Amino acid sequence: RGLSEQALTVLRGRHIGFVFQFHHLLPAFSALENVMMPSIIEHGIATAQAEAVAELLKGVPLDLAVHSGLPRTKETAEIVLRGRSVPVEAWPELKEIRPGRLKDLPDPERAFKEAFHPHELSERFLGGETYEAFFDRVIPAYERLLSRSWDTLLLVVHGGVIRALVSYALTGERRLLALEVHPCGLSVLDIGEKTLLRAHNIVAYNLLPESRLSTMEMLWEIYRA
Repeated sequence: RGLSEQALTVLRGRHIGFVFQFHHLLPAFSALENVMMPSIIEHGIATAQAEAVAELLKGVPLDLAVHSGLPRTKETAEIVLRGRSVPVEAWPELKEIRPGRLKDLPDPERAFKEAFHPHELSERFLGGETYEAFFDRVIPAYERLLSRSWDTLLLVVHGGVIRALVSYALTGERRLLALEVHPCGLSVLDIGEKTLLRAHNIVAYNLLPESRLSTMEMLWEIYRA
């Protein structure tokens, strides 16, 4: 009582955490980022992660950068490309797969832990977008990227999109391989007559993560805490 609105905002962010008032995840952020929002805001984790990637890529020439238009991807691209003259484009069809309302999930724990491992593409990601609809928008965008003229492309997208594109590039099928993707994890695809995955999920800010939990398992542990 007696605190200004700004002071109340700081108090809520530091000590109360993020409240899912209507049981929705914010569409501008990934599911993991929604749950980790207080930590991201307070400690500048997102900026530090992007800066680590920028340092890793500082000697790599880039012809084109594409992001999904979501705030985190746009900001990450700006940080990684700081001081460079690289054309940047926003492709909204590469936005992260959309979750649904968490209160409508009959078994939230199972939904989190089985996310990105569907038995059928007709299944929904956390009760939201179907994997089939997700592939229907990201794969044409990927094919359009391949039709463009570039040698080294920086693609800044969320984890679900990375899983989908890497899986499709390697198999030619609309399926999701068992791939882990950390926030700002870096993957390197060499696309030619035969697509090669040169590296995957390089976590520049934490090269040897201690936890063996997947990102979705971590998300569940944070969410239920």
